[in-house]
Amino acid sequence: MCVCSAIFIRTNAISNLLWKFQRYILVIEYEARPILPPPLVVLCHVYLLGKYIRRKCQGKRKFLDNGLSKSVRQC
Repeated sequence: MCVCSAIFIRTNAISNLLWKFQRYILVIEYEARPILPPPLVVLCHVYLLGKYIRRKCQGKRKFLDNGLSKSVRQC
């Protein structure tokens, strides 16, 4: 009985870790997608280019900071 319980606990811990990793990948993939549909994606890229140039002129080091790293550090 104890062996089955230990195997279940170990398998449950591994599956929980795997689920969290797959969820993280899904969130990162979703965050990287443009908001607008394919014909209008060009507008998103123009906006991101303007944001990049503005941040570079201000002298900020992280050009691609989207705020997601703050929520990831909290977990």
